[in-house]
Amino acid sequence: MKRINKFVLRSVYPPVLWGALWLCEASGFIFMLAEWRDYPQWHDLMSMGTFRADALHFKFLYAFCISASVLLVVTAVVFRHSLVRSLELLKLADEERSIDAMRKALSSALASFSVNTSDGYMSYEGCTVKVPPRVAVFLDALVLKEDYTLSLEELNGLFHARFYDGTESSHSRIRNIKCTVHKTLQDTPFDVVRDASGNFRLVLKR
Repeated sequence: MKRINKFVLRSVYPPVLWGALWLCEASGFIFMLAEWRDYPQWHDLMSMGTFRADALHFKFLYAFCISASVLLVVTAVVFRHSLVRSLELLKLADEERSIDAMRKALSSALASFSVNTSDGYMSYEGCTVKVPPRVAVFLDALVLKEDYTLSLEELNGLFHARFYDGTESSHSRIRNIKCTVHKTLQDTPFDVVRDASGNFRLVLKR
């Protein structure tokens, strides 16, 4: 928890600092404009003796306004970029924490789960059922993976090189094994799903 809090603080610091800097710049800009607003009342611009000095003064004011505006825009852009980046990091950290929590819960549940590929049996909490040999091999490989995920290439390595080759028949084999695995696991807290990349993932049922 402490590590997470430190990470959150490190992620929040940059946008907070850039936001505070922008507010300081904007406050200074508004203050200077307020100071210059009454400038014509302090000086007689119709006096030829002060006309050139006042004209130069307003040139400086114009240059200041342009420079301050550019600085405010640049700071705002950096602030927005920093904020978006921080939100992305926080979202990624939250997803990683969710994945870690799910893996820990899955690992704990798998302590009561076993697969016998030689005899084609699956056991969970003392309840043993007969499963097709191919399903036993599939589940055993899935449980042994650190991330509980099997790619289609790894599936070809388990069975044969053309188990999945993109053809309609290979798609049918994939659907069949997924359906069979789903039925096999129906009395357990586990299930097998396909992720966005098409990989098979062992998950806990919700």
